[in-house]
Amino acid sequence: MSGNGHDARQRDYPHVIERGGRRNLRRAVEFVDATSTLLGLHDPYVFLAEGLVDDEGDLTVAGRTTVLERFAGRSRRGTGGVCIAWSEDDCTWLDAGGRQTPGNRPPTGEIDQPHMMATRDALLEDVWTVKLPAGSIASHLCVRRFDASLVEVTPGGPVVLGRFHDLPRGGRHDPAAAMMSRGRLKPPARFRGQPVTEVRDRFTIMGPVQPSDNGVILRNPWPADVRRACDAVAGRPLAGPLHQAIWRALNPACPNMNHVGVLKAA
Repeated sequence: MSGNGHDARQRDYPHVIERGGRRNLRRAVEFVDATSTLLGLHDPYVFLAEGLVDDEGDLTVAGRTTVLERFAGRSRRGTGGVCIAWSEDDCTWLDAGGRQTPGNRPPTGEIDQPHMMATRDALLEDVWTVKLPAGSIASHLCVRRFDASLVEVTPGGPVVLGRFHDLPRGGRHDPAAAMMSRGRLKPPARFRGQPVTEVRDRFTIMGPVQPSDNGVILRNPWPADVRRACDAVAGRPLAGPLHQAIWRALNPACPNMNHVGVLKAA
């Protein structure tokens, strides 16, 4: 084992799925040796490898027990329920009280660790997005039609494709090293399979607009209902042409036509 532990990109199991409102987040469990700088970060997903993994890098019985006890304790302290995926057909569900339930169908989840992001495509929801005028509650409005009787309207904004704040600069565990130029982060045009729209706060890579977990409104697919929902999400009455563009996105006269003012997220 190297001084920085096993390469997280090569370890698929175990990993932890944190259940969220719109998507699940997947974080790898890492095992490192005593010289690793990762141990000093007090990351709950990082463990000292001695006695927990064998010479092949596989989890031992003691390793499984240690991982399970740590996350069961976090759940009991009110950090929320999670699922620990031990393999593709073995998992343990932990509810908010720490109760353990074995399972054989681990959920999938979006990668939520910067040092793994570059090798994993971002999972985006297929929605129509509208840029809202200045003074609105959110920067964008997202709409999509689930079926013949239900429309979702929600605030939205550029999705975070990667955060590289407070990470070690240089070395094996620096995912931003290849993108640094004169002390500034300069990502490629596409990152994690998605177009890069901007870099915020110097080290946060943003992508296409995606819906927010908060402020979701479900409505019948009638023009007046959709109009009221859009105004409520924007926090202000929107102009007639913008409402017309939104309605045409939900009910296109020609399915292959792009309407002015409405963009399709990746």
